[in-house]
Amino acid sequence: MSKRAVEIARNNAQAEVAPLKELAQTLARIKATGGSAALSAYLRNLRVPLLGRAKRIIRTTGNNNRLFKVP
Repeated sequence: MSKRAVEIARNNAQAEVAPLKELAQTLARIKATGGSAALSAYLRNLRVPLLGRAKRIIRTTGNNNRLFKVP
């Protein structure tokens, strides 16, 4: 692979990761400022609009209370 191709691939990877890093920093700040309760409330409120846009939802049973959208 040429140096230019490697640079382009690296830039693309960094662009994909940047929003995830920003989200991680935001969540860490929320938890540091307001504790676990604030973080849980933030995630709950973040989930509400996403659930409104989903066409189908599957809720798993057990300890992991995760929601999955099914295509």
